Amino acid sequence: MISALMGRFLKPWNLIFISFFGLFIIVYGGLAAGTKTFSHDAVLWFGSFHYYLEHMKNGEFPYWDPYMLTGTYFYPNISGYGLLDPFVLICTGIYKFAGVSTLTLFNWLRLYRLLVFITGAYYLYKRLSGSPPAALVASGVLLFAIMPVNSFENTMDYCFTVPLGLYCMLRIMDAANAAESYRYLAALGLVTGITLNVFIPSAYLFALVCFFVVSLSIGRRGPSALSLKVYATKRGVAFVLLVGLLVLFMAAPPVTLKLSDASAEGELFPIGRLTDNNNYIFKKMFATEVGEDVFSESLTGGDAAFVSFLDVMTLITPVPEDVKRIFIRYYNGISFYFGMVPVIVCILGMSMLRFRGRGVAAIMLALVFICLFSYDNKVSQYNVLQKLLNIIFPPLRMIDTRINFISLAHLFLCMIFSLVLAEVLSGSRLALLAQRHYKGILAFCAALIVIKTGLSAVFFSGTLLAGWFDAAVMLIVIFFAAHVYLFGRRMITRKVFMTMTMLLLLTDLGLYSNHQAIRERLHEASLPQQFLMNKAAYREFSVSESMRGKDGFEYFRLPRQANELITAFEETLIETKGSFPTDVFSAIFMTRRYYDLFTNLEPGAQMGVNGVYFPIIRFYPEDKVKTDFDKRKIIEYFGRTAPGRMADVLFIEKEGRQIMRPLAKMGDYQDVNWFRSGEYLGRYQEMIPSLKEVRMNIDRYLSNEFADISVKDFRINEININVRSKRDGYLLYNDGWSRHWRAFDKGGELPVLIANYNSKAVFLDKGIHEVRFIFDPAHYKTALVLYYTSLAAFIVLIGFILSKNIGGRTERL
Repeated sequence: MISALMGRFLKPWNLIFISFFGLFIIVYGGLAAGTKTFSHDAVLWFGSFHYYLEHMKNGEFPYWDPYMLTGTYFYPNISGYGLLDPFVLICTGIYKFAGVSTLTLFNWLRLYRLLVFITGAYYLYKRLSGSPPAALVASGVLLFAIMPVNSFENTMDYCFTVPLGLYCMLRIMDAANAAESYRYLAALGLVTGITLNVFIPSAYLFALVCFFVVSLSIGRRGPSALSLKVYATKRGVAFVLLVGLLVLFMAAPPVTLKLSDASAEGELFPIGRLTDNNNYIFKKMFATEVGEDVFSESLTGGDAAFVSFLDVMTLITPVPEDVKRIFIRYYNGISFYFGMVPVIVCILGMSMLRFRGRGVAAIMLALVFICLFSYDNKVSQYNVLQKLLNIIFPPLRMIDTRINFISLAHLFLCMIFSLVLAEVLSGSRLALLAQRHYKGILAFCAALIVIKTGLSAVFFSGTLLAGWFDAAVMLIVIFFAAHVYLFGRRMITRKVFMTMTMLLLLTDLGLYSNHQAIRERLHEASLPQQFLMNKAAYREFSVSESMRGKDGFEYFRLPRQANELITAFEETLIETKGSFPTDVFSAIFMTRRYYDLFTNLEPGAQMGVNGVYFPIIRFYPEDKVKTDFDKRKIIEYFGRTAPGRMADVLFIEKEGRQIMRPLAKMGDYQDVNWFRSGEYLGRYQEMIPSLKEVRMNIDRYLSNEFADISVKDFRINEININVRSKRDGYLLYNDGWSRHWRAFDKGGELPVLIANYNSKAVFLDKGIHEVRFIFDPAHYKTALVLYYTSLAAFIVLIGFILSKNIGGRTERL
């Protein structure tokens, strides 16, 4: 019994899995334990994740974000980063009932996506190569190839479902019976529905469509006769329509957002990449003019962030820090390195072997490289081929940052590796290669060393080796060449050769993952530009009621302090009502009205109108309210009025839907230096002495001779205010305006008016009032019901199909 179990346990693919998994735990285990975390852009979205879990734990779905800018929609963030991913609901439950920190759960979210990506890649490689050991090795290499990059860049998050989608598509085409075909079609629908709620799904759609077309034309692979027969029946057509309808319903949140809120007539302005090469200073543009084109070339001028020749060179020579500083214009810090042994196997295998599937993998890799590669500058215009692909496949224009394709490049690199390895692992092929071509392999390894030495001499100040890791890589090539020679001369057995090759591969990947540059990025981020890396720092910056102001509500809008921890959307872990950004455009969306103020008023004026100098809650009698100013005149007034005088008058718009004409064309504006984040903090520091006394006597400043005011209750999507007005007038809630805001007074509904261009107010007659503002995006609530209902329906449907008897095997590609 024991010997049988040991024999089963010690099978080659089990040992391969244990080797890669064990090495991963040794290097990256701190992420799962919560003692380490990601850094740079890879942790950018923790703020929104933390925000979401904090309120979902209390049964409140966050639609509005009062902590960012002057208040803006939160649900575009939900759709934007995939907080509708079912795993996040699981995280919410763990947070509520097990008390695991949101930082650790965020690590788990990113590791879960890594697991989905790698698992999907394994099944995809296995299906294509027909070799479980080859698929395991290739997916293990993929794991270590993408992990260093994704420890500081969130590139995998945009395509983590791609391998599963491709695998399901292949299984549909190869279906052996109706039940199997239905199962994988339903699984593909579920994966697609989830992906449509994870940022912009361009990479997913691009991979699926291109892989299908290329496989059909080059790989001579299409739907099997059985599949065509299955879906030609009434039941098959009905099933396809059902899956399509469920996918459409699951896509309701982003579709609703696009059609309603981010449309030309909507209230949200998509930020996009409104930057240039001048230290990322933003142009002075008008939201009302450019909102429709934010994801297109007409706005960005065809500029995008690409991978350059120095990035690709890391396939054989990881670039050290001093070289990055010299070639910073041409280097993104994105590494393609996935081990010297896989590089050698891929290149030699593609040139020496003939096998099915090589053309498909090579063409997909070429297409991905066309999308993400720029030979001259990391931020440059699309070349002719990229523009052609944008025309052929328009969703690509939605992603102007092409480094999002980096994980796809690794996926298809390792696909080639898996296909070659499957051929090599067959005894006859390996023996033939080693015995007949070992001299050619040795010559190639020697050439590789010469090339690496030459690159070091040219790019690394004439030194022979760029560092200890570069030396280790060269030694690995030498050891591999030596083993090939010994095996080719029949001086060692096949088993010894494969074991030593595996050890070289694991050593290579382990050394790279522990390389000092990677360790610094993963573990030693600096504050506040990057992120904390341990539980102690997290506790220090966690939410504390004492930091939120009275009753959790801050009566003045607070610019971020230099020592506060900034994460996503200018949200710190210390959630304070009424934040004001120290950096610009850190959100996917902001309201158009806030954008108009932001791009037309200098920082001091913005602070004056947005509640830094005066309380966010304020009552104005009718004689201090003006209704005869149009939108342009309101902005002009704020532009010429001293910040301390801006609370003297309240402006109420009678027609909130009118469109503001741009004062000039975009190209007429020059760079505006006061967009630099330091200007905001500098202006705020000047105000601290005068604000100190105000904050110590908040009740006196909140109320005045016209009304007594107190905040009764403040929650994420609403605020309750008690008002005793001594005259007829307007109650201003200096928070972003939206048509989805509703107001009630003792059960009766009040019109929510647009005040001071970007805020909201209600009219109150003389007397006692209990005013309740509620953000109620009914259209998005309906979209969420459709999404979650369809998600549940998919799970039930797949479970029903799995209960049937399924079988059948098909040939590999």
